[in-house]
Amino acid sequence: MPFDGVLQDDDIRLRPINENTDIEAALEWYRDKEVLYYSEGSESAVFDRNRVLKMYSYLARIGELYIIDVLSEGKWLPIGDVTLSDSTIPIVIGDRRYRSRGFGERVISLIIQRARELGWQELNVRCIYDNNERSLRLFLNAGFERKESYEDSKGRKCIPMRLQLNL
Repeated sequence: MPFDGVLQDDDIRLRPINENTDIEAALEWYRDKEVLYYSEGSESAVFDRNRVLKMYSYLARIGELYIIDVLSEGKWLPIGDVTLSDSTIPIVIGDRRYRSRGFGERVISLIIQRARELGWQELNVRCIYDNNERSLRLFLNAGFERKESYEDSKGRKCIPMRLQLNL
């Protein structure tokens, strides 16, 4: 069966971005101080439309960029984004109502399944800031292992992770 760009598990799906309809939701996510603190660092300014578009353009260039949707009251609701790339897997559950409720684990499971379908040998996460306990736990619970930590260009401690895929 050919790949239609959608990954789904019951009431959660990953689908390609639609710039006409998804940017407004993304703007809300990337204005949320909690999202920015964990994904960009404490000194990050909120994203404007141009910065979101630039980020999404970059992510689509380096991998498969998806919007995370949840089926709620019979309608698909965008709650975040994730990218499958050979160097990193950025994930944001932007809608705070869906954080810490298991959706991230289900998204990562779909991403791992997709990487296996593509024949990848491993998945890598370039940097999770050491203060982002939720993301660390998310990837560790999915089977990722920590690699040697390092400091980024701004002096923040980064923890890279890797998952060996057994095909």
